[in-house]
Amino acid sequence: MEMNAVQITVFDLAAEDCAQTAQAVGAYCGDCGLPTSISRFTEMQPFVLDFKARCDAGRCYDMAFVGADGIMGVEAARHIRGMDDLFPLFFVSRPGNDYALEACRLEALHYLIKPVSAQALEVCLSRISARTYTGRRPELLRGGQAEWFDNLHPSPYKRRKAE
Repeated sequence: MEMNAVQITVFDLAAEDCAQTAQAVGAYCGDCGLPTSISRFTEMQPFVLDFKARCDAGRCYDMAFVGADGIMGVEAARHIRGMDDLFPLFFVSRPGNDYALEACRLEALHYLIKPVSAQALEVCLSRISARTYTGRRPELLRGGQAEWFDNLHPSPYKRRKAE
């Protein structure tokens, strides 16, 4: 069975940061042999409208990376949480940003520092569990573990599966 591409969205008001995050995520997933489809947005309204339309159509993204250097990123994350309180959401920000507390309040899975690195992505993506995807993307599940989740963790530092 061919695995479907993991649907990822990246929102950041700074076009360069949006492109860098999308490139880093795509490269990391590619190195892991994971097919992905990455959408990029640099304006909040199109991002939120696209997210809602996809969810309403049953084609919701699998994860989102949201630039949180300003209030617009936090507001975009609030919209996501209003639609899906378990959605895998990652904040991406410059050091010294004042929105880390909001990331905690909105239950972001991880808070990455710009520019995003492969090492940071490995840590951040390890926070995704098959539980997050139960009922969301059943075709990605195999034996209680997300099929692509295994591909994201080629390092010996990944968490061991419960026996």
